[in-house]
Amino acid sequence: MKETKGLLLLEKCQSSLAEFLQTQVRAISYSLLLPIVFQTACAVAALHKQGWIHRDLKLENLLISHSGIIKLIDFGSATQDITKGLGLDRDKNRRETLQQDIDDHTTPFYRSPEQCDFFAQ
Repeated sequence: MKETKGLLLLEKCQSSLAEFLQTQVRAISYSLLLPIVFQTACAVAALHKQGWIHRDLKLENLLISHSGIIKLIDFGSATQDITKGLGLDRDKNRRETLQQDIDDHTTPFYRSPEQCDFFAQ
């Protein structure tokens, strides 16, 4: 079989959204915030429409281009396995596997409250 090589070219963005907000913005206005939230939601919706979950959505994984367009990056933790959490209350091994998966693929500071200690109840 012949090996095929590809080249991926990406736009050079201004900075991460986190860096942009820390260095360029003193107080965030609705006129700045709304496009950021809207573009982020559209990116996540497009990902979900394709059956993927990002799992590490945070300001550092959003870039802002020179023209103000938000780019979602870092798909290393993304998964299509959306059924992994079903039936966990009956299977200790599945619970442990999911907890390990959460630990391995999410950033603790940005986890939703239910992911911080998934099985503490």
